[in-house]
Amino acid sequence: MRPNAGLELAVTTDMLIEGRHFLADAAPRSLGHKSLAVNLSDLAAMGAAPRYALLSLGLPSADAGWLEAFASGFFALAERYGVELIGGDTSRANERTISIVALGEVPAGVALYRSGAKAGDDIWVSGELGGAALGLRRPDIADAARRLHEPEPRVELGERLRGLAHAAIDISDGLTGDLQHILERSQVGALVDYPRIPRPAIFGSLGDAQLERDCVLSGGDDYELVFTAAPRRRETLSALSEELALPLTRIGVIQPGDAELAGRAHVVSAQLRPLPQPRVIVARPSPRFAFSHPAHIIAFGFGAGLAPRAPGTVGTLVAWPIGWYLGGAVAPAPLLAAIAALFLLGVWACSITGRDLGVADHGAMVWDEIVAFLLVLALVPRELDWQAAAFVLFRAFDIAKPPPIRWFEARYHGGFGVMFDDLLAAGYSLLTLAVIKRVLG
Repeated sequence: MRPNAGLELAVTTDMLIEGRHFLADAAPRSLGHKSLAVNLSDLAAMGAAPRYALLSLGLPSADAGWLEAFASGFFALAERYGVELIGGDTSRANERTISIVALGEVPAGVALYRSGAKAGDDIWVSGELGGAALGLRRPDIADAARRLHEPEPRVELGERLRGLAHAAIDISDGLTGDLQHILERSQVGALVDYPRIPRPAIFGSLGDAQLERDCVLSGGDDYELVFTAAPRRRETLSALSEELALPLTRIGVIQPGDAELAGRAHVVSAQLRPLPQPRVIVARPSPRFAFSHPAHIIAFGFGAGLAPRAPGTVGTLVAWPIGWYLGGAVAPAPLLAAIAALFLLGVWACSITGRDLGVADHGAMVWDEIVAFLLVLALVPRELDWQAAAFVLFRAFDIAKPPPIRWFEARYHGGFGVMFDDLLAAGYSLLTLAVIKRVLG
């Protein structure tokens, strides 16, 4: 397949699995819409115009009614954006599995990437954030449920951002997580004004500030675009917002290097109004912030979380020699009691650190990985091959987050939520090792 003359091909793929990404009783028409929408959103973040799609389905049975409703949602959205289904596959599977490859075209040399953000850029976001995450927690709120099950890909906005934005990404995993991808790839930091982040008005009537903050900052499935652009583009972007009848909100500014956290400080910026309680989101916290409070020191694993790459893996590696030593020096019962105490200490430390960061579970908070892997090491043989296998399995489960870890993350917040989801990953690891041990005899 070749793009038209002067254009480049943009390709994305996404998979949805029953039980992990959607429930068994999910409305098939909405599922057909969403399965295509999430791929079109990826293309929009690249500034690409969608053209083609390949659809593969794994199904437990050929349910004609389900397929008809699914196709109705899929093709309704495809028709709106001129997407042609050009192929795919079907197979029998225990759970419904939906895999889509979407292809788009973008003029050569103008595609949007995550690596283009520049110091001094404004940070913009489209639409409103937090509605989809609220729909997951409160399915009784119809508008929030609609945002979750039938997201609107910002295709036209993505195309119009060519030449205006320096970097862009769609918000699938939450503002903080997805913005962090831009910061890491661009090697910059960011200052974000939390009160400016647009959100559904329904939050005001719920009266739950913690729920609102978690949904707005960390909730996923919004599929809005967050992008950076030079300050001189403000008027152009404001005019574009009016033309598309789509709110575009300036929520922060890109900082050079690793912006220092100003969690409790009074900040005045040339780009932002004075902030009484600012929140700063950075690729990783500065050492000054990480060692400014005992809770921060613990939550960041005494500095392990400041690693520029894969802090969770670094935290797990830090736990390994400690667990090896303790396994040979301390009896099992006192060791498990000490790990329980470290868990409670982590609940306290991560609650305070998350509050000060304005992010419930920042990737640099690695005390949860340290404690959970200490538990694994306390229960597996004190042999190098078993502990190496435990390390690989724990990291795999902690990253993949199989059910019910994601379900738990969506419903429990604060320090307890941060700590407990890694215990679930530890449980998966121990169960897998037990099966391996039984098979090997």
